[in-house]
Amino acid sequence: MVEASPGLRERFHPGKAVAKAASFIGQNLALSLVVGGLCFYLPVFLLELLREATEVVATDPGLPAVLITAIVASLTRLLVIAPIFFGMALLSKAAAGFFYGDRPSIGACARAALRRLSSVLGVGIVIVLGLFLARQAVLGIILKIPPPGVEIVSVLLFMPFLVIGLATAIAIPVAMQEELGTLASIWRARALTREASLPIFGMVLVVVAMLVLVLLTTSHVLTPVEAFPVLSMITWMLISTLLTATYVELRRIEDGPGADELVDVFS
Repeated sequence: MVEASPGLRERFHPGKAVAKAASFIGQNLALSLVVGGLCFYLPVFLLELLREATEVVATDPGLPAVLITAIVASLTRLLVIAPIFFGMALLSKAAAGFFYGDRPSIGACARAALRRLSSVLGVGIVIVLGLFLARQAVLGIILKIPPPGVEIVSVLLFMPFLVIGLATAIAIPVAMQEELGTLASIWRARALTREASLPIFGMVLVVVAMLVLVLLTTSHVLTPVEAFPVLSMITWMLISTLLTATYVELRRIEDGPGADELVDVFS
């Protein structure tokens, strides 16, 4: 028998995570669609309707249009972020249980997501705030760049922050499975993704690009108000499952194949 060299460690392969995610969604399609519809589709669909109504109201010259737009924008962000991250937590718990050989129950997963919602929301707020600050910094830089190259430079400048943001999002399955707080989950996620940030970003980018292409080919069937919520639902469903599958793979590589059994024993 040939033994592997102790100096060589298995590398993360995005294909394994994609296969795991596809297996979970394929075998738990009803659960995925229910969570996706309630947590991802419905809030964004209501948001789109509210935005359309706001645009109509704001055209009234007797109303402070700028104030109305600002208030609606703030409220909609608050309305959307909570159900999206709750749905991500729920799907993460269900997917992790499936990967470890359990049959996920939507009720049990919802209760677990509610218990860990503060940590998950904390992770989400850190990611959203970080990307917002990064975007503001990039905008401040590109104002000094001539127009012909501004789009390319802005993408190149913002790309590293997206890579870090997606790697940090692994903290959501960390918070659900290892029951850590917000900051502890983020540090644990950074440790797990230390050598896999770029493959994770590439994996998610390819999946989202494929979804956008599919949506563009069906744009003649769906109206804009319908199309964006559908894209949002499918995207968040896939990202939630992909992040959890990635966490399971990274943890297996980092901690060894018996790590999941240890968590089951001590949880």
